[in-house]
Amino acid sequence: MKKCDFVIPECFVETAMAQSFLNCDVNHQKGCNQVSRVMQIKYENDFAIGMIDNDKRHSTYVKEAKEICHSSHVIIKKLQDKPHYFVVINPAMEKFMIDVSSNGLSLKGYNLPIDLEGLKSITKDSKGMMFNADIRRFFADKSNEENSEMHSLKKLLCYLCENKYNVKIEEVKKFLE
Repeated sequence: MKKCDFVIPECFVETAMAQSFLNCDVNHQKGCNQVSRVMQIKYENDFAIGMIDNDKRHSTYVKEAKEICHSSHVIIKKLQDKPHYFVVINPAMEKFMIDVSSNGLSLKGYNLPIDLEGLKSITKDSKGMMFNADIRRFFADKSNEENSEMHSLKKLLCYLCENKYNVKIEEVKKFLE
């Protein structure tokens, strides 16, 4: 699998989602502060995408980024002077998964709990969760449903990765309209 180290998710479930959407290995980090740190140090002037939840306090670096656009569960932010983007899942990935699954009902078909606490118990479990076939199948299927927010997020991530230094903000906005 190709490497996409410039995509930096903060948790295991977002790592699984990014790998499923982009078909590449990403740069998993533990927590928002570590995502920000890697972006600031390793990718100081290079392209980077941080993927974080909106359920905790954010680092100063995330707060410096300006919102470009948002949908029900996704906020896109960008640092003004760098090609650094944040994909903020609002409030967190597990709630997003339940909401795009007809309030969790279709999660059963993926052998996943349909309630928030049950789903969190799996997604927060371990590094092995990133390779969970049911989770990956869920993301693959949901991202291929036309007119779904997961589909829009997948297209947006692909656009950012393909255009890195040539991203057009007006194009980014179109994905989440």
